[in-house]
Amino acid sequence: MALASAPHLLIASVSSACPSCPVGRAARQDVFDQDFGTNLMIALFPFLVIGLVSRAAERIGRPAARREREEVEA
Repeated sequence: MALASAPHLLIASVSSACPSCPVGRAARQDVFDQDFGTNLMIALFPFLVIGLVSRAAERIGRPAARREREEVEA
């Protein structure tokens, strides 16, 4: 099993060991270009939607849970 993961570890160490190589510079230019803000918003949008839906579902469930607690206590 250790031999199977060895190539992946080698690739990871080589890619992180060369921050100023041409490929690394090209990748940074592609990521931090003029559309960085738009790309970041698009990447974070699903998390915002899931958070809002979760929050709405929690707020909808609260009155029902409160009523159940009141019925059990009474």
